Amino acid sequence: MVKVKTEKIKKIVKKVLVKVKEPQSKAKVNYICKTHFYDEIKKYQKTMIISRELGLILQILSKKISHLPSFRSYSKEEVEDMRTEGIIASMQALSKFNIKRKNPFSYFTMTIINSFKQYLKKKYKDDNFTLAIIEDAYHAENKLFINEVQGEIDKLYKNRAIKNNNGYLDDVLNNIEESGEMND
Repeated sequence: MVKVKTEKIKKIVKKVLVKVKEPQSKAKVNYICKTHFYDEIKKYQKTMIISRELGLILQILSKKISHLPSFRSYSKEEVEDMRTEGIIASMQALSKFNIKRKNPFSYFTMTIINSFKQYLKKKYKDDNFTLAIIEDAYHAENKLFINEVQGEIDKLYKNRAIKNNNGYLDDVLNNIEESGEMND
């Protein structure tokens, strides 16, 4: 049963992907077939049902975009979450795609990239909020110690300010002259 499903998926992937020889190298590279992608989107907009082929195309596109240099430095979990967000965003954008345009790649590539950026922005905001809560909890727990240290610092600066106003520098110079250190 499982073997049959994997064979069906492999057939669908072979149908979706096209092997193309690049002109500079003899290696074959897998690309998503542009006409097949376009036909699947047209079929979706008529029936409003996402086919297995269209789902695979969106997964492959999201996976390929996640390998761009700007998204490589994130952890595997974050990249997997970004891929999921990209697939969801592209599925939501399927009905908005203008069929008059023959190339859906630019539209869905930008949709997925923007969803990645939105995910990272939200994650950054959540992380900063969490750090602020931890910092507030730390300060609340150690408030007595922090207030004590801050009080000592304030006293020190106030004493220096009072001494400076009362001729603190003159006292220092007089002490130096009396000890004979300036005469050397």
